[in-house]
Amino acid sequence: MAPLSGPQNGAHRVCRPALCSLGSYARDVLKLLGVADIARLLGITRQRVEQLAQRDDFPEPAGLVGGRRRVWHEADIRRWAKKTGRKVR
Repeated sequence: MAPLSGPQNGAHRVCRPALCSLGSYARDVLKLLGVADIARLLGITRQRVEQLAQRDDFPEPAGLVGGRRRVWHEADIRRWAKKTGRKVR
């Protein structure tokens, strides 16, 4: 996985000049969440997110921040939550 940009407003966004010029819709599609963000979104603990991340049906991380912190596309997490019947906050 390739390293991505750092945090902004409690979540992570990939914002390179070519992507930033696409507008807010494209940037929202690319919103990235860390383990704590996913825990808040799903109303579960960070430890439970780590357990779920080991499952075959959980989305693959989008990349690493800081060389070691995994992040996921918010859209992938929301889609997975809907598919598995989980409530999103």
